[in-house]
Amino acid sequence: MRNQISSFLGQVLARRFEIEGQRWFHALSHAFDIVVVCHTPEVLAAVLTFVTKQAQASISERNYDLSIVSHSSGHQSDACLPCLAENRRSGKSRSLQLTLTRTENDLGSIVFELPTIEALLPSPASMVTLLLEGAGLGRFIDAFDGRKMAQLRKILELNGVEQFFDAVIQVAYLAGFKGDDAEAHRLLERVIIEERRTNEDDSSVISGDCTLNHTLVRLFETLINFPDPHDVMKATLAHYVFHRRNVSQAEASRILKVSRSTLQAHLQMAERLNVAGIFKLNS
Repeated sequence: MRNQISSFLGQVLARRFEIEGQRWFHALSHAFDIVVVCHTPEVLAAVLTFVTKQAQASISERNYDLSIVSHSSGHQSDACLPCLAENRRSGKSRSLQLTLTRTENDLGSIVFELPTIEALLPSPASMVTLLLEGAGLGRFIDAFDGRKMAQLRKILELNGVEQFFDAVIQVAYLAGFKGDDAEAHRLLERVIIEERRTNEDDSSVISGDCTLNHTLVRLFETLINFPDPHDVMKATLAHYVFHRRNVSQAEASRILKVSRSTLQAHLQMAERLNVAGIFKLNS
C-alpha cells in the first residue's frame, strides 16, 4: 500500500512540481547549486522521482550535469547523470539536493522550500478522480456523492493522505462495487470519530501535563523565597516521602537514598519550617 500511496502522490503532485521545478532548473542552468527542502519523506520521494525523470528526459538539451542527492533520516543516495565525475573535477558540475530540513550544508546554495503537503495537494475531488483512475477503479466515481466527499475531506484534514487513500478505496468497494451506501457512510464516520477521540485523548494528556507543570512552578516559586531554598527543598522532599506516602523511616531512607540520620535531620527541619503548610498552599 505504501508504494501505491507514493505513486499516487507523485501523480497528483506532478503538475505542482512542474511549476515549482521551473525555478529550480532555471537557476541550475545559470550555474547555481540548488537545495530543495521538502519537509516530509513522502514529498521528498515524489520530488526525487520528478526531478530524476525531468533530468533524464532533457539531458541532451542541457549544458550541465545534475547530481540528485536525497537525505531522509540520515540516509543518502546519489542519482547522478553520466559524465558527472569528470565535470566535478573541472568544476562544471551543478547539483540539486533534496532534503527534509535546512542545514549548514545549504551555505553557498540557493534554497527553495516547498509548502506543506496539504498546500501542495489539489482539491479532494481531484484527488479522488486521479486515485480511482490510477487504480483502475474509475467506473465507481458515481459512488462518491456530496456527503461522502464531505466525510473524505474531513478524513484528509484529520488523518492525512494515507487514511484518505484507504478510505477512497473502501468507498469504491462498499458503495461502488457492493452498492451498500449506508455501510460506506458508517465506515467513513467511524474513521472520523476514532481520530477525534484520539485527538481528545491527546489534548487531555497535554492539559494534565500543563496542570502538573503549573503546580510545580508554584511550589518552586514558594521554596526559592526561603532564605535557604536548597535546604528547604530537601526538607520538603523528606516530608513528602515520609508523611504523604506514609512509609516507614527505613523505606523513606531507601527511596531518597540517604541515611536514617540524614532523613531525621531533614524531617526535623521540615517541622521547623512548617513544610506541611507549603503543601496546603500549593494544593
